[in-house]
Amino acid sequence: MSISLLAIHGLYRFVKITSKLTYLFDRWSYLSAIVVAHFLSGVLWLLFCQLSMNPSPERNRVSRENLLRKYNVSIENLGYLGPLYMITDENGKTKVLWKNLIGSIGCLSLLGLFYTVVCLFGLKLFLFIRASPVSERTKRMNYQLMRLFLIQAVVPLFFEYLPCFTNVAAGPLGFPYYEEIGYYQPIFVSLYPFIDSTMVFVGFRVG
Repeated sequence: MSISLLAIHGLYRFVKITSKLTYLFDRWSYLSAIVVAHFLSGVLWLLFCQLSMNPSPERNRVSRENLLRKYNVSIENLGYLGPLYMITDENGKTKVLWKNLIGSIGCLSLLGLFYTVVCLFGLKLFLFIRASPVSERTKRMNYQLMRLFLIQAVVPLFFEYLPCFTNVAAGPLGFPYYEEIGYYQPIFVSLYPFIDSTMVFVGFRVG
């Protein structure tokens, strides 16, 4: 839901700086609709994760040998989140697990939708600030807000969205070493909160 909040944040900054679409935050009906949409996106995210990310007997069978060989860990005693999209049955035929695939596509679609909103309002806001007839001090302040907004958009792209996309696409697209790459994706995702807050401090300038 953080990307949903970031999209709302971008919309709010656009409204306040450009004075366009002010009714979205001035009227309770529109404000309530934004809040409902935010929580609805969270419900959809949970639904998609429930479809594809939960532990399953198929995933246990696939990962049991690798975990024992590489980490000496039993998957039966391990909690995990991770989709499995294709398996090979006893006859050697490949079977696509459509429920898992649809769930992951749903997650990526939500991320793509909100990230597009973030980029769209960020670009429109940058063009507005550049063309607006305001003082240089005001422009510097607005550009600083834009810089922080850019950081908040770029950091999750590299530490959450690209790892998630790789997790979904690497196997079906035949990426080399995709199984090994998959073990490092949770590291990137867990680093996101630390990197995000650190980059915000680095990007903030007084004056």
